[in-house]
Amino acid sequence: MPTRTQSPETLAEIINSQLSNFKVTDRQTFISFLDLLRQDILKNPEDWENKTLDTFLEVLGAYANDLQGYYDNTGQ
Repeated sequence: MPTRTQSPETLAEIINSQLSNFKVTDRQTFISFLDLLRQDILKNPEDWENKTLDTFLEVLGAYANDLQGYYDNTGQ
């Protein structure tokens, strides 16, 4: 909660804080996480690099394809 000397948080700051600290542990929290992402892109489209579903899915696919390399390189 902001103090009197702090400026109030914007909705974008609140959503970003929630996303940064969010833990997906089950189906319901995954649904909540997706809703936070949806709220964020609606409120802050300028902050999103991939603004359309097709570009988002393209990059998500590339990430999924490269993910094993991360684990291989970090010995996990």
